Amino acid sequence: FHFIKKRDNREDRRYRHKFLREDIKNRAFAIYNFRNDENNWLTHPLAGRIVGIDAANTEIYCRPEVFAQAFRFLRNHNIIHGTNQRPDDLNVTFHVGEDFFDVADGLRAVEEAMIFLNLHNGDRLGHCLALGTDVRNYYEMRSHTICSTKQVLLDNMAWLHHKCKRLMGYTPLCYYLESTFHNLFLQVYGDDKYKEGKFNYDKVFDVENNLRAMDNIQDYYLSWLLRGNSPTFASDDDIEPQSDIEREWLNASINHHLGVELARSNKNALEIHENYHNDRVVEKGSEAQTFTIREEYRNDFYSLIEAIQEHLLRKIEKKRISIECNPSSNYKIGEIRRYDEHPIIRFFNSGLSTPYPSHDIAVSINTDDQGVFSSSLEREYSLIALAMERKQSEGFKNSPRKIIEWLDKIREMSVEQRFSNYKNKIS
Repeated sequence: FHFIKKRDNREDRRYRHKFLREDIKNRAFAIYNFRNDENNWLTHPLAGRIVGIDAANTEIYCRPEVFAQAFRFLRNHNIIHGTNQRPDDLNVTFHVGEDFFDVADGLRAVEEAMIFLNLHNGDRLGHCLALGTDVRNYYEMRSHTICSTKQVLLDNMAWLHHKCKRLMGYTPLCYYLESTFHNLFLQVYGDDKYKEGKFNYDKVFDVENNLRAMDNIQDYYLSWLLRGNSPTFASDDDIEPQSDIEREWLNASINHHLGVELARSNKNALEIHENYHNDRVVEKGSEAQTFTIREEYRNDFYSLIEAIQEHLLRKIEKKRISIECNPSSNYKIGEIRRYDEHPIIRFFNSGLSTPYPSHDIAVSINTDDQGVFSSSLEREYSLIALAMERKQSEGFKNSPRKIIEWLDKIREMSVEQRFSNYKNKIS
């Protein structure tokens, strides 16, 4: 079953993407009931054979947090009637890291999908171009300038700061990221007096209880982790479920990831999370912002993003999550300029001679939308094979046989990545 990403509709101001979240909940309940009704098994044989869910469409204004509760709910769905249905849980595909304001934003979205949706062995990520984009060429082509919204840029600064400390240590780049973060925080979370050079701390956080996120970028990072929870998770404890399905939905409102559990005990993070859904913050955060990376920090900035790419690739490899690659689709609407530049060679290069770090991630070659891109599976394999044979880096040559063997391994992995169930396998 497909869930479709859509831009936020701000008619109802309670929290971000309220209408879409409610629609997703209704659809998730429909899938739950469809799978759990024995009567459907005679009239609708597919009821017992649903194997997966995904979320597709443009992602730039609809992040993984919007689907997190519903996907956890369906994944943990306990089949009540009938034990012969397979599987009890559902596999997940999430298309991410294809549309992004900049590479850092795309990488953060990939990690959001992994953390918020609890992705694990057998699940799939779609596209993930941000993981294989040439970082320095990307920013060089854009004059080292990021065009984004203030909210996205603010989130990226806090996220990059955390990654910098973890992967590279507390370097001078951390100070640069912090100063940028503080300035953006005041613009997004401050009141109108900030424009006049004054900032009313009391209107942002309770000064008496020392709830000042601008004093601690780590608190803001923890609040980011909370976004995978239901927007109302802090008040959901007061709700008494009226049915089994409502009880399961409520159980899925909180993501029990270790970092998220830590964030739930941080008062500052809880306060920031609540303000994140405030309409004034949403409006200020949606304002456009250009940010040019200062020359003295560029090399460190790009080195950090490259380190994050490798960190996430190793994480995906360790969790045995697959990546769906769509060469023609990515060439026509993505960042790659030639087929031999497609990130699939970075994701899986076992048996090949390449200038990239060794990775053995399960990948597949796909058509995306055959009609839109006028392609076929055979054509996609051929295009990759020809591109790799004709354009090879000096010192990293691969014979046609090596390339065919590599592609054949991808074909085998593609079969292994199919979502299936036991009943299908024995029928």
